Amino acid sequence: MTKLDIYIVVALVLGLGASAIGIYEHHTGYLEGKQEVQVQYDKFKNDVTTAGIEAEKKRLVKEKNDENKIIAATTARDSALVRLQSIASAARASPSIMSSVPASASPAGKICFDRAGLDAAIQHYRIGIQGLVVEGDKAIIDNRSWLAAWPK
Repeated sequence: MTKLDIYIVVALVLGLGASAIGIYEHHTGYLEGKQEVQVQYDKFKNDVTTAGIEAEKKRLVKEKNDENKIIAATTARDSALVRLQSIASAARASPSIMSSVPASASPAGKICFDRAGLDAAIQHYRIGIQGLVVEGDKAIIDNRSWLAAWPK
């Protein structure tokens, strides 16, 4: 073995030793960093889980409040519709506006209608108008109850 071979072997041994030390130091730092990252990850995971649980609780409370608003609005709507129907029924059953007009023939020079025919025509007109008014009132009641039940 020559001197050159000895130098080469010594250089290889020193190089391998230095590499081993470097790898050891790197691995030790990696393990310490890994533990630090794991701690941070676990903290993050716990924070996200806690925030998720809180958000779920808030969502359930909001859903319950919204459900109560919808029930209250629907109840108010139903009672308003019942009142409207009773008012419309009472209006349909009301006596004729022509009942106070005398049934006798009118004086000369005036155009007169048969009281029964005129009364029937006016009653028919009133029923048609009342139907439109009731339909409009129902739409208003529906819109108000829908707005009251809308989640805010």
